[in-house]
Amino acid sequence: MLCPACVSTLSFTQTWQEPKDNELIDKFEDQEYIHEGIALYYLDEDSVLQSVVYAIKYAGREDLARDIGQSFGRRLREMKLFEDVDMILPVPLHKKKLHQRGYNQSQAIADGIASVLQIRVNTKALKRIKNTQTQTDMSKEQRLENVQGAFALTDATGLRDAHILLVDDVVTTGATCTACLSVLREVPGLRCSVATIALPIDF
Repeated sequence: MLCPACVSTLSFTQTWQEPKDNELIDKFEDQEYIHEGIALYYLDEDSVLQSVVYAIKYAGREDLARDIGQSFGRRLREMKLFEDVDMILPVPLHKKKLHQRGYNQSQAIADGIASVLQIRVNTKALKRIKNTQTQTDMSKEQRLENVQGAFALTDATGLRDAHILLVDDVVTTGATCTACLSVLREVPGLRCSVATIALPIDF
């Protein structure tokens, strides 16, 4: 979907070097609960990746989300990461936002990753029960408050003692994933890893 010139401008994050201890995991307060964390690329203002993220979220480019997910999956396979993951959980959208957008961009990314790694995508375990405000201009504290109580565990089938991969499109402060993980912690023996295609460099 992206030309070679555009791809050449994208910068892999340093999270690939230390999956268990890196700048993505540092965004979470309960770091010991996260098994591994990988962000595909750094996100800079006015960059190609910013245009990609915008197209995925607001311009109906579900195909682009799935394509970049496949690219992510191929690199994960090459680096032999997340080999013991049992299932992938995309961060869910609220039903109103899902109706407006027509698809969940995190699920499209997860589908792309799953198609390469041959891992099942689970869209039933988590549900977004609170239609939160857009967090673009919020501080970390405001984001945490915004997503508090936003998610519910609706189906824990197959989660006990499993290793799941939580997928989001962008992790800025970690507030959304933190809210998801706080719910998933109810499941006995569950291990959680986190993957995102974009990690903003100014946070």
